[in-house]
Amino acid sequence: MSANPLLEKSTLPNQAPPFDLIKTEHYLPGLRAAIEEAEKNIRKLRNNKAEPDFENTLVALETASETVDQVTSVFYNQLSAMGGDDLHALAAEMGPIGAKFSNDVILDSKLFKRVNAVYEKRDSLNLTPEQKTLLEETWKGFVRGGAKLSKKKKERLREISDRLSTLSPAFMQNTVKAAEAFELVIDNEKDLSGLPDSAIESAAHAAEEKGYAGKWLFTLDYPSFGPFLQYADNRELREKIWRAYGSKAWKDQYDNSEIILETVRLKKERAKLLGYKTHAHYVLEERMAKSPDEVMAFLKKLKKVYKPAAKKDLAKLRKYAAREHGLDELMPWDVGYYAEKLRKKLFDFTSEDFRPYYSLEKVLTGCFDHFSRLFGIKFVKTEGKYPVWHKDVQVFDVVNSGDGAFVGTFYADFHPRTGKNQGAWMTTYRNQGLWRGRVERPVVAIVCNFTKPTKDKPSLLTHG
Repeated sequence: MSANPLLEKSTLPNQAPPFDLIKTEHYLPGLRAAIEEAEKNIRKLRNNKAEPDFENTLVALETASETVDQVTSVFYNQLSAMGGDDLHALAAEMGPIGAKFSNDVILDSKLFKRVNAVYEKRDSLNLTPEQKTLLEETWKGFVRGGAKLSKKKKERLREISDRLSTLSPAFMQNTVKAAEAFELVIDNEKDLSGLPDSAIESAAHAAEEKGYAGKWLFTLDYPSFGPFLQYADNRELREKIWRAYGSKAWKDQYDNSEIILETVRLKKERAKLLGYKTHAHYVLEERMAKSPDEVMAFLKKLKKVYKPAAKKDLAKLRKYAAREHGLDELMPWDVGYYAEKLRKKLFDFTSEDFRPYYSLEKVLTGCFDHFSRLFGIKFVKTEGKYPVWHKDVQVFDVVNSGDGAFVGTFYADFHPRTGKNQGAWMTTYRNQGLWRGRVERPVVAIVCNFTKPTKDKPSLLTHG
């Protein structure tokens, strides 16, 4: 194999990943080589005869696996953004390799002894707030990862971690595959009754891309099924797409039921091994709400406020649907549809009336202007400066408005495609911090699934 771009220092601005050079066949050998390098660094650290201090222990540990971080951040972000059978097959292979490496570090008693030695004398080290945070988070990571457990419990923890590393990508693949397996292909124009032109045009465009020329394709991507549930007059088809969305990866060839049950059992067992009552107690220890009781109290408080109003609104909707449209029983696939009808009756507008004012480009410009006023930064769109993983992806340099100082690299991946996870998320390819011996700026991405633009219309967003 030729040189592996995942293992080399990027020559791009801000050391951004060279997506034009990275191929599927680079990931697995890249991970193995990166782990080999990291293990060499960690052996040097654990065998260091000098008294443990912040520099020779915390900084050394933090930088030991930089290349592993580089390989895995690109791989798992691409798994979510691009997907595909090849990447999902690799995830099943790479997951256990990565889990083993992580466990080898966290469960290493010599490593933890060094970290703990620095932690115990932290108050006398005159650490900066940032250094103190790194020390505390590292120590906590070891403890929460099982560093204090007995040898027998550590072995069981390894087994659980190994299994979870394969269950998670399998769950994700099943969810994506199940969603992609559903296609509502319409060839009778009457079945489009009620749908706005934008939804019809998008469905025609989707059908053409899939080889259904002259027809209309609706999928379980939200920009497709959302408007269908909201506007389509055909109640039978609304029910069909609603049930398909609500039963993804259930009782079909991509059934996730057993994966979910096994995941729940293993996470419960892991929490018990680590001394927590439940997995929720384990997770919430690191969150703003520190316990399940605190979460439930918050939810009950909210429920007390919003449930009466929700019941009142639902009663109004039922009454309207029965009186104005003769509906005997309001079903879940009717709620959005009749809510839109009622909105039109009460206020003489629909959600669709807002959309021309919310083209993606306008919203993006507005957001950038808002951030500029709040934080004193500018987003400068680049062309050809950074390779991208898909032609739809845009890249922006973020700079200070005043002196033009570089702040970071921002990728915007806004539209759905085959293989891509549903939903929307922010992710990092590299956080700001010490990287290759110097402080580097972040490389971040926002990934969404907004309606794709057509030949005649831009991508239009919904309000609220």
